[in-house]
Amino acid sequence: MPQAFTHGTLACNDDQVSSRFYADVLGLRTIQAYRGVVYIKHPEQRHYVVCLKRPSDNHFSPNFRYTLTVESTDAVQQACDELKRLGTEAGIRELCPIESSADHASFLLLDLDTNWWEISSPRA
Repeated sequence: MPQAFTHGTLACNDDQVSSRFYADVLGLRTIQAYRGVVYIKHPEQRHYVVCLKRPSDNHFSPNFRYTLTVESTDAVQQACDELKRLGTEAGIRELCPIESSADHASFLLLDLDTNWWEISSPRA
């Protein structure tokens, strides 16, 4: 279960397909705001990110990413294992290995619209 967003506005090629990815793969709540506009948010938070339907030919560096924080380093490992299992059929273009230290772990994934996401444990 994700716990926080950092910031952002997303572009997507197909708001319906991307909405399913955000809900089914990332565990976020999606709200169809308008035609071609989906709001995505953590289920327990009021803040949201706007996802706009438009050609998403971003080729950003992974430094431009959206971070979802999960409850622990163990949860990071579980999320990575589950996303590996789901694979490209779920809309994951790239899944990077976990990077960890004594008290923190995270990994990156590239979604179907070439947006980078980080799944991270809380920082101490």
